[in-house]
Amino acid sequence: MATDFLTKQDIKFVEEYVEHGNATKAAQEAYPTVKTYSSAATKGSDNLKSPKIQEAIDDALLYQHHIQLFKSKRVEYFMFPKTMDDKDIVSHVNSVGIKVITVRETDKGKMAFYAVPDASAIKGALDLAYKIKGAYAPEKHLNVNVDIQTDPLIADLTLMLNEKLKDGIHQGTNKPSNGGSTSPVGAEA
Repeated sequence: MATDFLTKQDIKFVEEYVEHGNATKAAQEAYPTVKTYSSAATKGSDNLKSPKIQEAIDDALLYQHHIQLFKSKRVEYFMFPKTMDDKDIVSHVNSVGIKVITVRETDKGKMAFYAVPDASAIKGALDLAYKIKGAYAPEKHLNVNVDIQTDPLIADLTLMLNEKLKDGIHQGTNKPSNGGSTSPVGAEA
């Protein structure tokens, strides 16, 4: 982890920088010995050039992004008859543990809107974030070439059948007696 080699003050700088996005303000908050605005600006700028601090900031931003993704919601709705009272709709939906955002009437009935965690967006975004971060093992590909030797008897039989089919087609019998295809054996129709 990137914070293993940082001082408590450096970690505080990272936290403040991620929260505010301002290196000078983060340096003022994290380092009590930094008294002037100018020295805070210099310390903040120097910290942003440090690979260890930059890695810690990247990790913290990724973590913050994950938290936001876990909180992301998708709005859905239940449909109710127009005759049902809004308070009854809210009570009915709340009784199953879902909080109604709003109830709107349409020409087809009343819609009770509610929010649920957007699992597919969360999964997709986290998957991408972990791939970018390099948390997955590299993909492995295996190419296999296989030569299959056929039995010589089956090969001879296939050749004979193909010759018979060709002979039948050339002699004007374009329909086999069994109603099957006139394509040679092993060829696509």
